[in-house]
Amino acid sequence: MPKWQKDAKEFAVSITYHETRGIQCYIPRPVIEHLGKPKALRFVIKGSRVEVEAHKI
Repeated sequence: MPKWQKDAKEFAVSITYHETRGIQCYIPRPVIEHLGKPKALRFVIKGSRVEVEAHKI
């Protein structure tokens, strides 16, 4: 598992494509901790950008 610098603000992650299971990637720990360890994430498409936010189920 990669170790992120303590003050890192950008994270590149790989994406795995699987024919039957779909698409999978790992969210960096600093991102999850910053969001408060949510149980779900919401992806919002805004023009050419995508925002990620914590989501309550």
